[in-house]
Amino acid sequence: MQIVEDSIVGVRAAAITLSRHETPLRFQLYPMLHIGDRGYYREVTRRLRDCDLIVAEGAPDTVATRALTLSYRLAHRNKAMQVETQSLDLLTLGKRIVIPDITTTDFEAGWQRVPLRTRAMITFAAPLYGLWLAAFGTRRWIGKHAALDDLKTNEEALTEAPDDPLAALIMDTRDKLLVDELLRIHAEHHDEPMTVAVVYGAHHMRAVTSALNAVHGYRARDAEWVMVLAY
Repeated sequence: MQIVEDSIVGVRAAAITLSRHETPLRFQLYPMLHIGDRGYYREVTRRLRDCDLIVAEGAPDTVATRALTLSYRLAHRNKAMQVETQSLDLLTLGKRIVIPDITTTDFEAGWQRVPLRTRAMITFAAPLYGLWLAAFGTRRWIGKHAALDDLKTNEEALTEAPDDPLAALIMDTRDKLLVDELLRIHAEHHDEPMTVAVVYGAHHMRAVTSALNAVHGYRARDAEWVMVLAY
C-alpha cells in the first residue's frame, strides 16, 4: 500500500481510513510531510474538521530537535520552490487533541545514547543541507526522497543498521508511544461511531497500519490522495 507517492504530477499523500466490520470506530491516517504546498496543509486542516479526536505528534523543542529539523525549516527560503514547512493550527479546530510523543527528558536521555560522532555529524550536516535546499533545492528533489510504502523496500532493509540508537530515538520509541495510544483508544471507544484522525509523520504510519491490523484486524477500507507538492 502506498503511503506517499511520487509521480509525474507531483507528490501525493494518502489519507487512509482504517476500519473493521465488528465495530464502528475508525481511524483516518494523515501521513504528514514536513515540506509542502500551502494548499496541502489547508486541505488536511479542512478534513480534520470532520473528525471527533485528533492524535498528533509533538516532539519536544530542544537543541537536538532543532538541529534535526533545521534542514527542512530552511527549505522555505528557496523562493523558486515556493514551499512551506508544516503548519497545522489544530487548536483552532475545537477538537480534543492527544499528543502521544516523546518527552523532553526521554528525548535528551536518548540523544545522549547516540554516538558523539553521529551527533556532531548531524549538528554540522543539517544546516549545510538546509542551506543547499534553500539555494539549489527543487520540488522534484524533495519528491524523489518522499515516496513511501507500508512495507520497507529491499534497499531500506539492507541499509538499516541493527541497534541504531538514533533510529530507536526518532522512530522506534515514538512508534511505540503512538501505537500504544491508538490501542488504548480502541479499548475505550471501539463501540462508538467515532472518527479518530492520526496526524503524524509519514514514516510512523507503517507501525500504525501494522499494529492495528495485527492486534485488532483494522484494514484500509478507503484512501484518497491529497496533493503535497505539484510539479
